[in-house]
Amino acid sequence: MDGEREDFVRIRTTDVVYHLNAQVPLPGEIMFATNFRLTSRYGFNDASLNDTRLLWNASLSRSFRSVTLMLKGYDLLGRDRYTYVNVNSQGRIEKFSNVLPRYVLLSLTWKFNKVEKKK
Repeated sequence: MDGEREDFVRIRTTDVVYHLNAQVPLPGEIMFATNFRLTSRYGFNDASLNDTRLLWNASLSRSFRSVTLMLKGYDLLGRDRYTYVNVNSQGRIEKFSNVLPRYVLLSLTWKFNKVEKKK
């Protein structure tokens, strides 16, 4: 970031994001799926802006013909960020989100197709 003021101090920041996704079939035709996201931010003078967070989601699912039963867990470690801070050449912006923290969701999905009868 550049500025024209004499007292301008250039900041060099880095955001690094890693993703890992996996699906594993389990006995009984159950599918286990999981994903991890590691986010790291570096280079800020304010220590509260330099952080590393791990987000972990997982699910178990079982299909029966046209019905799928799924149990999903979101943010299992309880480390998601609900306050976002961004610093750029214009200034510092803080954004707050009202979200549901970690939770578990049970869902039932019914897939149906209309099949035309042959004459």
